Formats: sequence, structure tokens, C-alpha cells
Amino acid sequence: MKPNRRVEVVQLSEVMNTMLERAGVENEEYAGTTKMYQLLHMLKKEESIYNTVFHELTRQVSVDCADRGELLSKIR
Repeated sequence: MKPNRRVEVVQLSEVMNTMLERAGVENEEYAGTTKMYQLLHMLKKEESIYNTVFHELTRQVSVDCADRGELLSKIR
């Protein structure tokens, strides 16, 4: 079953934006830590979100064209 390209992209974009907003909204206070630690923690959250979205995008592309999906996997 091939994904509906436009709908899938819009949904994935919305999910990514929601995940990024939630990651940014969590203004956790770290006792005794530096701003750099907080920044690194936030970057790790964002990296995880981008990896998840890239994996899903690769999956969707692979359904339509296996060669493109394989290339995207190599880039990752």
C-alpha cells in the first residue's frame, strides 16, 4: 500500500512541529548545571526528533522507490 504523498507529508510535518514544540516547552530546571548542559540536552532531544522524522521519510520514499530509500538510508 503506497502512502498518499501529500497527506503523509503534511501529517509528518505536523507531528514533527508538535514534537519540537513539546521539546522546547519543557523548561526543565537542572540543579547545579550550566546553561551549556541545558543546551546540549535540548540538542539531543531535537536530534532524536529529526532522526525519527528522517527515518519515517525514508520509509515513505522507499515505498515509492526502493533505490531512493536506500540512498536516503546511506545518507543518514
